[in-house]
Amino acid sequence: MTRSRSLLIISPSFHGYYAAIGRAFGELGYEVLTHCYDVAASPAEKLWNKTAHELSRQTSR
Repeated sequence: MTRSRSLLIISPSFHGYYAAIGRAFGELGYEVLTHCYDVAASPAEKLWNKTAHELSRQTSR
């Protein structure tokens, strides 16, 4: 019995590095699933993410 190897890549969407990494592991035989944690589905979600995560770090310095 052959066991399938799977890999979850959790990454920022910055420059699409997650896609290149996922393709490389796919060529090695992995079933790859990627999740980009900084991708916003809507403008409201993008604004919430910006204020909750990015701006809060700048003001706490």
